[in-house]
Amino acid sequence: MIAVVIFVLAGLALLFPVVMTALVKRKQARFEQAKATIARHEDRSAQEARAASTIIPADHGLLLGSGLVIEGAEPPQEASAALETARAGD
Repeated sequence: MIAVVIFVLAGLALLFPVVMTALVKRKQARFEQAKATIARHEDRSAQEARAASTIIPADHGLLLGSGLVIEGAEPPQEASAALETARAGD
């Protein structure tokens, strides 16, 4: 009977590190998954913050730089008629 108890205790003592190592590896894997999820969330939040602070000129009735005509510069042909009409007050 004592031999059985000693055998069981020895078996438990030998299995304990194996079981604990497996548990630690599982916890580490879950921790790495959580870190990756947090990193993805932070990246998405940063992108949303950048997008929220970006102004789209057309949404505010503004022209892009390519649509501007500088006074004294030669306007594109399609814009010259409209500019002359605007200067005349029509």
